[in-house]
Amino acid sequence: MLRVLVIGDAEREAVNRLVAWAMEPANYYRIGPDAKIPGTNPKYVIRLNDFRCVFTITDNGEMLWRHLSVSVPAPNKIPNPIMFEEIAKLFGFKGDVEDWAREGHVDVNRRDNCVVLVQEFKP
Repeated sequence: MLRVLVIGDAEREAVNRLVAWAMEPANYYRIGPDAKIPGTNPKYVIRLNDFRCVFTITDNGEMLWRHLSVSVPAPNKIPNPIMFEEIAKLFGFKGDVEDWAREGHVDVNRRDNCVVLVQEFKP
């Protein structure tokens, strides 16, 4: 199946709203025993065509991380690396897929049909 990624003004504005909301310290995702999975909170989730994106600023108690998960609705499939890179850049990630892989900041999760990226965040 061929997936198409269309990013227009409406999509950019929606991503910018989600990022602005997630960057507010009161909205940081805080890791802990009572923390719910961010993907279950619609405020952290946006759909860009067939791509489901979950974005948080994650506080692990020691550092803050910009955290993005991009998934597709197909068993045993993952987002195309070029499309994933473009989506990540929309969310403010620096570098490219090769940098992220080399630095160990990108993970492929075929069970959940997603690619996950983290980068240190300094407000």
